[in-house]
Amino acid sequence: LTVDAFYQLPILQCHHRYNITTYNNDNDNDTTTTTTNICWNEDVITQLDLLYVLLSGLLVAFVFTLAFRGVLGVKKCYWGAAAVVHGIVFCLVGKALPFVIMYE
Repeated sequence: LTVDAFYQLPILQCHHRYNITTYNNDNDNDTTTTTTNICWNEDVITQLDLLYVLLSGLLVAFVFTLAFRGVLGVKKCYWGAAAVVHGIVFCLVGKALPFVIMYE
């Protein structure tokens, strides 16, 4: 949550990526430079990721409701919730790490 809040600041929200392509011909050298912006809210953590997090939270809450009514074991629910949270964290860190360590 802290990293996401940090990248909501307008100055840190987007990075510029430079792609330099060089063509070596016999007659001349052609170099083209393209610039693309990679933004935190549009390219790294998208709305679909947020929907997955919300859906996972609803499923975990529903499973705990079943556990407290005696249908499932509470211990299994805690382990399942921990697995869901770890899955979310690993997925989002895997998507965010290239953006965080990108140098201009």
